[in-house]
This record gives sequence, C-alpha cells and structure tokens, in this order.
Amino acid sequence: NVVRWEMRTRLFLRTAEFLWQEGHTAHATAEEAEAETRTMLECYKTLAEDWMALPVLTGEKTANERFAGADRTYCIEAMMRDGKALQAGTSHFLGQNFAKAFDIQFQDKDGNLEYAWQTSWGVSTRLVGAIVLGHGDDKGLILPPKIAPYQIVIVPIYKTEEERVQVCDYVDKLSAELKGKFRVHFDNRDNHTPGFKFNYWEQKGVPIRLNVGPKDVANDVVEIARRDTREKIRNVARAGLVNELSGLMDNVQKSIFESALKFRKDNTVTASSYDELKAYLN
Repeated sequence: NVVRWEMRTRLFLRTAEFLWQEGHTAHATAEEAEAETRTMLECYKTLAEDWMALPVLTGEKTANERFAGADRTYCIEAMMRDGKALQAGTSHFLGQNFAKAFDIQFQDKDGNLEYAWQTSWGVSTRLVGAIVLGHGDDKGLILPPKIAPYQIVIVPIYKTEEERVQVCDYVDKLSAELKGKFRVHFDNRDNHTPGFKFNYWEQKGVPIRLNVGPKDVANDVVEIARRDTREKIRNVARAGLVNELSGLMDNVQKSIFESALKFRKDNTVTASSYDELKAYLN
C-alpha cells in the first residue's frame, strides 16, 4: 500500500491522502505479460461486480488516455448516480518500455540476456467513493452485504424497565446465534429512541435491520427491515431465522447490483454521429 499526496481534492473520489493497491510483474514473453494484464482486469471486474455490486464496463483506453509509457491500458468503468462514468481500476501492459529505460534484463533459456516484459495494475480508495456515489440515496449509504462492516443491526424497542430487560435479554441470545453466520451489531444504547436508531443505521447503509419489541418476544418473532428497498417483513419466526437471513442477504446483494445495472442501462445511449453525441450530452 502506498500513500500519495494530491493538491486537488474531489469529494469521495480524490482526497488529500489516499491509499491504493498496486502490483507489478515481469515476464519472459509479451504473451505472458498480456495474459497477466487481462487476468488482473478480470480480477478488478470481479471485485466491482461480485463484491461491490457495481456493474462495470471493461475495455482499452485510447492512445491519448493510456498510462504514460504503457503499450496498452485497460480499465473498468462504472456509472455513478449523477450519470457520470468513474474509472474504477486499471491494468497496464507496459511492454519492454520501462525494462529498457531501467535496464531490467533476464537470462533466457538459451543463456541470452533479454529485456523483461512488464505489467502494472491497481485500484485505490476511490472505490470507497464508488460505493457512496454508485449506490447511495437521499437517506444515506446503501452497502452490499458482502462488504458491509455490519450486515445486521438489531434495534430493541421498549417503554418500561421491565420491557427493556425482557427485550434485551431476548436480543442478547438472538445476537449470539446470528454472530456465527453474520456480522451483527446489537444497538443497546439507552440514550436514543428507536426512531433515532432507525435513521442512524439507514444513513450508515447497514443492509438489514431487525426490530424487536415486547410483542415480538412474546411471539418469538422479529421484524426485518431492508435498507435497499426499505421494505419491512413482519412476524418472521426466530426458528429458521438464520436460513431466512442467509437467503435475504443473497437477495439484497443481487438487488443492489441489478438496481445499479438498470440505472446504467436507462442512462446509456448510442450515438451514430458526433452531432448526435453532442445533442445527447446537451
């Protein structure tokens, strides 16, 4: 990981200090280096789509936009909710350009010295911005379950001290059961109302919230609230809840991806001429 200082900042995308993951490889042949370049492009696509639930387009950048010194630059591009594209990761086939500039040679199988064929690839904390701008709404973040720090938050609902003890005891046991399968947080703060907590965790983008009140305890059920659709599912039996939530997590992950994909399709047009392109942009 590398720390880099930037003079220009852009909210969520380019901050004064950011980290990135970067890799470099050296190969005996151009074919091996090209294969590695494309392999890493697919790794970044998998990260974006399977984990971040963010559909991306892959392709080669134009000569004017490729990385300086590279023979070919490939990238993944995602559409943000403002309709703009975001370069979310790059993979470069460097050819022998840097090897010749820095005299990076190896001895081939015939004993001859040859310049290495190189690659370079990376993603940065810009991906955090991609999550915020790609999935968020007016209520705050929407986090895919696979990457959410908390996948489930449980909010107790009570009025009297007796109800508090009853509900919190129930939730303590429920939370312990769920922690074997999910990243769970029990919000047992006693200085905030349930309504405050609902809003707080909506802003944080937690995929699923479980609401538990005295009647739920009496009936051995919970209420499930989804962050992505804001749908509520009432009277879900505690027995079998782990399986219910497992299926729901997969559904939420898929739903967030499909929502982003639909938005991209709805905001994508094909222009057959430069004038038509300008008309669309205007």
